[in-house]
Amino acid sequence: MNLAVFIAQDFKRHLTEQFGSEAGAVVDALAPLVQPDGQSRTGVTNLTATNAEMLVYVMADHLLPIIDVRAVEADELRLLLEGLPGAAVVGRHMLAFLHQVHPELGLEAQAP
Repeated sequence: MNLAVFIAQDFKRHLTEQFGSEAGAVVDALAPLVQPDGQSRTGVTNLTATNAEMLVYVMADHLLPIIDVRAVEADELRLLLEGLPGAAVVGRHMLAFLHQVHPELGLEAQAP
């Protein structure tokens, strides 16, 4: 989930820097995917919890073709879960969501 929060915040910052506050505001559509909720037992909203569960499958889909060919090294797995390679996987998923919400933006996620 930390990667999803990072992506939502960084993507908004990046778009705002490049295109102004109106473009950055579009990324607010990602906010529900990383929304805290102090009243829930999980600490996040139901949609955020569902997104976190979906990210497990997104990461598994990314890892399966690699595991079919070779073993995954510990450092590689750590970077996938905590670093830029993982952020790229999560970012593509979140861009796909943003494209579904706002298809007029043309933000289709590209395959690596």
